[in-house]
Amino acid sequence: MALFDDVLDELLADPAVKRGVFFGHPGAKLGKRVFACEVEGDLLVKLGAERVVELQQAGAARVFDPMAGRPMNAWALVPEPQDGDPLREWVELAEEAKLYMADE
Repeated sequence: MALFDDVLDELLADPAVKRGVFFGHPGAKLGKRVFACEVEGDLLVKLGAERVVELQQAGAARVFDPMAGRPMNAWALVPEPQDGDPLREWVELAEEAKLYMADE
């Protein structure tokens, strides 16, 4: 969860972002809606179904399925990147989710 703590610190630099909880997991919210959180060491972000499919096809994420058999297709579960700059990659995805949430 240390990586997500760093992501959350970056997100909270925006005064519109507040701490939140989603399915009992710490996260970041815009208004009353969470757009990013940590789930068992992975980053969970709301990006919309089409973008989640893109990430799945690239092998970078999977659909969030908290209640086996009832996937939340707009949410991507992204494991910690093993190459490059993991913090930067997760912050970029979280910022993308924030924009998605703002436009929704």
